Amino acid sequence: MSLGHGNKIVTSGLVFAYDMHLNDTWVNKSYKGKPTVNYAWSQNPRVDTSYTSYVATTSGTWTSKHPKAIQVYNKAGSQITGYINSGVTDWTNTYHAVWEYDSELNRPVVVMRDIGNGSWMAKNFSLGKTYAQMGLTNGDTYTISWLQWVNDLNQAANAGVYGTNTSSTNGFHDGLARTYATAYNTKTYTWQRVYATFTIAATNNLTTNRSCYMYGHYGGRGITKIADVQIEAGAPSTFIAENSEANSTRSNTQAILDWTGNNTVTASSLTYNSDGTFSFNGSSNYVQISKPLSGGVSTPFTLMAWAKSSTLSGWQTVLGTNGTYRQIGFNGSNFYWGGNGGGGNLFVTGGSGLSTNTWYHLAFTFDGTTGYGYLNGTQTTGNIGSNGGTIGINMLSAYSGGGGEYLNGSIGAAYIYDRALTATEVRQNFNALRGRYGL
Repeated sequence: MSLGHGNKIVTSGLVFAYDMHLNDTWVNKSYKGKPTVNYAWSQNPRVDTSYTSYVATTSGTWTSKHPKAIQVYNKAGSQITGYINSGVTDWTNTYHAVWEYDSELNRPVVVMRDIGNGSWMAKNFSLGKTYAQMGLTNGDTYTISWLQWVNDLNQAANAGVYGTNTSSTNGFHDGLARTYATAYNTKTYTWQRVYATFTIAATNNLTTNRSCYMYGHYGGRGITKIADVQIEAGAPSTFIAENSEANSTRSNTQAILDWTGNNTVTASSLTYNSDGTFSFNGSSNYVQISKPLSGGVSTPFTLMAWAKSSTLSGWQTVLGTNGTYRQIGFNGSNFYWGGNGGGGNLFVTGGSGLSTNTWYHLAFTFDGTTGYGYLNGTQTTGNIGSNGGTIGINMLSAYSGGGGEYLNGSIGAAYIYDRALTATEVRQNFNALRGRYGL
């Protein structure tokens, strides 16, 4: 029977902690998203202390239809106020896309109310870049993602990138978002992040500037709100709260944060998934921390992680050092833990019969004399005894990748301590998150 969260994670002696879970209120989420660039950064607003009303025209009913419209600037200081469609028949008496201040998000958002006659309204803007300038070519994928609020689940912004193909014909040659289920909210009156991932058509022109349109007049009369637009190469990632073009990027040292604040974490060639998580592909990818533990062969420590493997083939490091074999991981269908030193390699396996694609809690503690391995909170057999101090640790620099034996799978959480946790503390950490992982 699955249990809910028990006691919280032990923090005494904790020097590194990573947790990919999105919903724990007591954990600051460590995963901030893949290294990426937001090419729509300039079309998101800065937050000001006050705003000036926006009136496109005093003719007709424009003012009464947009009573909360405001003037908005981006963080570079350029005004991005108007999305007025003067090509609509009798445009002064219809609805348009306008900026309004949203008290829930505490910043300006674009609001579109259906005009009912099929004429378009949209948040629309030039990217000021070609596909080639964004590092994209025919067959590559890119994603438009945004926060969306609707009062009808049939509504969704119909987003797409507009430009010419090789025949010099303008259009949305890669498609529009309303054909993607991921572009729709699952709840009304709720801000939710949605997205659509497109493939650049084989006949698309790579060297002409692109524009983005986010139409809001589909799905019947109602309200669609848009905030925090991001356009990036590949699969969707967490939104970058940028303040300039130079800062519209997330580097490989910003993708993952150590929530103890002790380390800069560098991600190397990870596999980034469409659900916003990442995984290890078993081929030279890893995550490295900046401040490895120091000390000689008698230095106490604890390594601990929630992990699963996609294969039962070979040695697969989950957490450990690169080259000095202070590790926990998988060996075929076994859990292994241990290290090496003056007495040679001292790997120990336990918990045979492990399965692929199944979450396990792995831990290895060393008190300066004796090492213990734990699988799902229970001490395993074959513990390392006193061997002249051969289990000490003098560097802890990476998880997934120690000794070149790379994990093919996922790590949901990882913890490093500069002391040996007791069996009770290891069990406490296991119980704290076992419900999340179905145990």
